[in-house]
Amino acid sequence: MSTDTPRVSALYASKLDGNEIFAWRNLATNLERELAAAREKVAAFMLGRGLATGHGDTIDDLLGELGWQIDELAAAREECDALRVDAERYRWLTSEGTERRWTFWLGRNEPDGYSVWPVFGGDSIDAAIDAARK
Repeated sequence: MSTDTPRVSALYASKLDGNEIFAWRNLATNLERELAAAREKVAAFMLGRGLATGHGDTIDDLLGELGWQIDELAAAREECDALRVDAERYRWLTSEGTERRWTFWLGRNEPDGYSVWPVFGGDSIDAAIDAARK
């Protein structure tokens, strides 16, 4: 079984003498081995970081797969950064240091009127928010 690739096989069809064909065949074979090794290296790099390689038959295919995954990760990072800002804002509002930063007032319509009560920081705000969302 021959391991010749189309490039190597094309050398045989050329008008080169035997020594030239042998030299070019060795060069082409070595370059194709190096290219396959580079492709495997890129695929291993991607897989080692939990990224999909898709149908990465070539380095260009792998780079295409890598590109859209990098774009998705960048979008997820932006969303995470926005969520972090929201969480930090919430923690600041609800922190209970030496003095409470805010008092939240919750109100509810009841048969005998409108009831209002204060909700102070920490767990009481979380419980009030959870109850209101239900």
